[in-house]
This record gives sequence, C-alpha cells and structure tokens, in this order.
Amino acid sequence: MTGTSEGASQAAPGVRKPWWRGWADAVLAYRNPQVAAMLFLGFSAGLPFMLVFSTLSAWLREVGIERATIGMLSWVGIIYTVKFFWAPVVDKLRLPVLHRLLGRRRSWMLLGQVGIAIGLLNMAHMSPVGNLAVVASLALLVAFSSATQDIAVDAWRIESAPTEMQGVMAAAYQLGYRIAMMVASAGALWIAADHGWVVSYTSMAACACIGIVTTLVIREPAARVIKHTLAQEARVSDWLERKAHWPESMRNLGAWFVGAVVNPFIDFFTRYGVKLAVLMLAFIGSYRLADFTMGVMSNPFYLDVGFTLKEIAAVAKGFGISDGGQGGKAQHHLEGFPDAQIRGGPDIGAAQAEDEGHVGRPRADALDSDKSLFHLGVGEVFQGVQVEASGEDRIRQIPDGCHLGAR
Repeated sequence: MTGTSEGASQAAPGVRKPWWRGWADAVLAYRNPQVAAMLFLGFSAGLPFMLVFSTLSAWLREVGIERATIGMLSWVGIIYTVKFFWAPVVDKLRLPVLHRLLGRRRSWMLLGQVGIAIGLLNMAHMSPVGNLAVVASLALLVAFSSATQDIAVDAWRIESAPTEMQGVMAAAYQLGYRIAMMVASAGALWIAADHGWVVSYTSMAACACIGIVTTLVIREPAARVIKHTLAQEARVSDWLERKAHWPESMRNLGAWFVGAVVNPFIDFFTRYGVKLAVLMLAFIGSYRLADFTMGVMSNPFYLDVGFTLKEIAAVAKGFGISDGGQGGKAQHHLEGFPDAQIRGGPDIGAAQAEDEGHVGRPRADALDSDKSLFHLGVGEVFQGVQVEASGEDRIRQIPDGCHLGAR
C-alpha cells in the first residue's frame, strides 16, 4: 500500500490539468496591473489600423472615389512596415518636457496617441470629395503616429515585466488589438450607416483617449543598462575622437546619431551576420505588403456588388475579426510551443478576382442570395483566424535593448 501511494503521489505531478484550468489561469492573469494595462495599450494600438485601411476605403468608395485612387492610398500602410527605421530614434531620443514628466517610454506613447486622436478628429470633419489630398495627409499622420506608438509600447512591454510574463503580456496585447480592430471596423461601419461618417470618426477619435488615459496611469519602467552598452559607448567615444576638429554642436549631433541609429543596426548585423540580417529586414519590410495593398480593396468590392455598410459590419468584419481574437486568448496556452503564425482559409482576394466582371451589376446578378452572404462570412472567418504565439522561447530571442518595432 505504501509503495502504491508513493507511486500515485509521484505520478500526480504529471497528471494533466482540467481543460478549464488553463482558461481560468488566463483570465486570472489580468489581475496583474501590468497585464491589464497591456490590454488597454493593445486596444490603443489596434484602433487606428483599420481606420486608415478598410474602414477609410469604405468611406472613400461610398462618396464616389475611384477604386484606383483608393488602391494608391493604401500605400499609407507602408509606414507600419518600415517603422524599424526610426525605432532607434524613439529608443534613444528624449522628448523635451514630456520626458521629464512621463519618462522615455510613456512620453513617446503619449505623443503618438495624441497624434492619432488629432488626425482622426480632423479626418472626421474633412470631406474626401475635393479634399482628398488633405485626407490622405491626415491618414499618413495617423499611421505614422500609430507606428510610433507601437514602437514605444513594445519597449514598455519588454522593460516593464520579467521574461516569464512576456507571453501573457503579448497575449493581452493581441486581445486588446483584436477588440480594437472590431470596434474600428464593424463598429465604425455600423455607426456610419446610422449617423454618418462624421459621427463615426469622431467616435473613434474619442476611443483614442483610452490609450491616453492608460499612458497617464501606468508607471514608467525602470531604466536598464543593457550588456552591450559599454561597446556602444566605446564606439561613440571613438567617433568623437576622430571628429575632434568639428564644431562642438556638430560633434554632439553626430554622437547622438551614432548612438541612436548606427549602433543598433551595427549590433543587429553583428549578432546575425550580414546575409541573415538583410534577409530578416527584407522579410520584415515585405511580408505584409499583400495585406496592405489587397485587403484595403475588400470593402469597395463589397459595396460595389450591393452589400450595405451594416451587412459588411455584421458579417465580414464582425465574424472575421472576432474569431481572429481567439488567437490572443489561445496564445496563453501556446507559450511552450515554437513561434507560429497560423493563418488559413480561402483568400477573399481570389473571390474579388473571379467576380471582377460583376462589379457594378445589380445585386441580383452578383451576390444576391443569403448563401452568398454566408460564404462572405466564412471567408472572412478563415482569413481572420490568426494565432500569434509569443512564448518564452520567442522572448529569449529578443536582443536586450533591441526594439526594432516590427510587428
């Protein structure tokens, strides 16, 4: 009996937990103030993304802007892809006044969030008809501010929590991000259908205040000295010695540029080698170009074949993005698995290509039946299902102090 009880007690640690315990642990993780803050920061990061892409394209198409022009405006999204170019500046530059009041990370977050709110509010009161260049400029401001906020939020996440919490922090970020995408797409389209685009974008500008309040409430993480700091400082000192004949103001500016921009890239290429580093940067800069250029045309296509804003909001945006948000919830259970991004399902772009000749026909000739509406929803569900696993294995691969800002 003793041997049996000892064997049972030894086997107990290997017994799998009930399925509901994992979900309960995931929910209880939000009792941590940092994880809860990450949820709201994820919402702030995801809100502007759809408002300068698919939601904006629906607005432009509804007021009669040509599809070719809408497609050209989608290149605003390139800002999100190339944000690693100015990420070192965000990492090093101290903003006047704001740095003293909020610290390095929160000051940049607040600057980006204020830029988002200002851009969205001005877009709300600017008709695209006759003012398309101004609307495009405001969309560029929103995208640039949003990308800058992403850089600062990533840095805050890495510095504010230990390594073992990074998986939960990333999951909270993704959940907030997906909720914001639903609000900025389905919510904005539904409001526009009932009250117009001015009220819709004004409401979204008000939602941007969630990120501002969160930034003002959270704590600035303690500054950390990374292990490569000494080598970087030596590189800056060497540069100053070689430029001793320059005016002091030029030397100081050059030293800052070397420390903020040159050093991170040298460190990146040193860690991974030239070939792998170039390949990684090329992948970071191009892997989402298809989403930015093709995905923005889905809403104009739906409108052209006869769907209403409410139908698009309820089916295409509601189902697709809400199911995509399940990836953020499941991420807590995937922390032990290798990095993975699972995407599946039919590409809605194929349907666009096949139905190219139907654009502009009456709804009875194109997508008339409830079955077509069902197929639209199914396509968006599969397109939206996305699992981004950010476990401890991934976090350990992040170089200390290296915040390239790539999503």
